Amino acid sequence: MDIIEYLESLPTVKVAPLYTSSIICRVILQHLPPLAAQYVARLLLVPEGTSEALISSWPTREAATAHEVALETLVRLNLFQGYRDKLGQQLYRLHDAFRDHICASGSARGLAWNSSLQDVPRANVTPESIADYAQKRWEEILLFLVGSASTIPATSANSRTLDVPGLLVALGLMSNDGPHHQPRITEAGFKYLLLDTFQQLWTLLRQYAAQVEGTEASLAVVLEFLLQLGSLGCRPLVLQELPPVEQGLALDMCQLGLLMPSQHGTTRLLLATPLARVLAEGGTQPSGTRGFVIVETNFRVYAYTSSAVQQAILQFFVRCDVLLPNLFVGSITRESVLEALESGATGDQIVAYLRQHAHPRVEARVPTVPGVVTDQIRLWDKELRRLQATRSVLYSNFESADLFRRFAEAVRHLAVYVGQEKQQVVVPAEHHEHCKAEIKALKLELGI
Repeated sequence: MDIIEYLESLPTVKVAPLYTSSIICRVILQHLPPLAAQYVARLLLVPEGTSEALISSWPTREAATAHEVALETLVRLNLFQGYRDKLGQQLYRLHDAFRDHICASGSARGLAWNSSLQDVPRANVTPESIADYAQKRWEEILLFLVGSASTIPATSANSRTLDVPGLLVALGLMSNDGPHHQPRITEAGFKYLLLDTFQQLWTLLRQYAAQVEGTEASLAVVLEFLLQLGSLGCRPLVLQELPPVEQGLALDMCQLGLLMPSQHGTTRLLLATPLARVLAEGGTQPSGTRGFVIVETNFRVYAYTSSAVQQAILQFFVRCDVLLPNLFVGSITRESVLEALESGATGDQIVAYLRQHAHPRVEARVPTVPGVVTDQIRLWDKELRRLQATRSVLYSNFESADLFRRFAEAVRHLAVYVGQEKQQVVVPAEHHEHCKAEIKALKLELGI
């Protein structure tokens, strides 16, 4: 679920206050589907709105489906608000606050936090050290998730402790039924590990926002703070100058790796990390992140990494043959893939992970992962999914043969099984209410 899907899942009463933030409005525009963003641009300078008939004339015949999706997205987000003019004609106009913020953003200068940033000294850190800090913090969380670490270390000099294990349990990525009630990874957790960094981060932060909302800050305040981090660049935040609510949010983000704490004399500074930019820009990986996996046509896997997390993830679906300090050598086998599939992963997720982390030497190769390997992984996936369970309802013990015969004829287009000998009918559960009404009507007709 990306940012747009998340907002679509919220009730209107929660979405409306979000449009009071220019930061949130700009990020929403950035994450809209391209066609939806184009429609926003067309109505940006038309405050009175545009007729539904004119909007319907915009797409070509080939783009009709994309047009419907774009329009539905804008309506669900309440960005397109429908109303009728004096002649009864249906019109759409942009949400007033959203339009005002997008128009004003073209001439905006700086951020809400820029009041004294010009006077703040540059923190004595390098971009490499900031990236290393973010990677270390994020890997500590993932190592805890895979069970390679018993705790998640707190950040230094942090007076506030974020319950990250609680977030993972609340998301269903871990459960507390391990040995000695220790959290252990679930099927959802296995799937989570194969997601890209943006999806992992956004999933965790959605749960964080839900827990903080109502106790410390509104949803609008939390989202605005989080999305604004990606716009900081090299400019540090001064912790003492933030409002008390944002100070708490900032310290929590230090533990998740979106902010890095630094000290300049008595001034506590916070610097945005590559993870913050991934969140704001919607990228799959932090900038500068290099791929490390080479997959050969003989199903051999070479991963040039010293990351314990990356090695642990690979071992979910790759048999480890050799493990060196900076090299993982393994083989993709039927047994290793089936074990991952039985743990909740899908073949497409495994293939996507290998492609997303392809080594620079094979990035230019098409495909980056040999077709014989991807096809076989998907075949093994289908091997486990030959049969699918569907909730159904069994109807039997009919009062008369006539009732059974007429009911079977009435629902034959819905039934998945009709047994003449034992007078049984099986229908998918979603049609149960319809079948109950049909039986009741037939009983009245037959006088039963």
